[in-house]
Amino acid sequence: VETYPSYGTFVCKTACHIEGEVIRIPEAKDTYQTFVLRVSHVKNMYDVLVRVPLYPRFHVGDRVSVSGSISIPDFVDGVSSFDYLSYLHVLF
Repeated sequence: VETYPSYGTFVCKTACHIEGEVIRIPEAKDTYQTFVLRVSHVKNMYDVLVRVPLYPRFHVGDRVSVSGSISIPDFVDGVSSFDYLSYLHVLF
């Protein structure tokens, strides 16, 4: 696990398992939903933007366990100069 304290983020490049609470209303798209999961890791608390299939639907306050990798994308929508860390800093 790598941490980025200035942004309050961490990265898990291999498969990992996290548990936390949904703290924002999930946004539903055609085939998936995204939501912010508040996770406690060691002595720190992190907010993780999670993307999962559309069903089952999640709600604010739900306790959720997810498995997968946590990463910071190199690009978004084909734009390689997009500063994703700054975007997350503003989002959270």
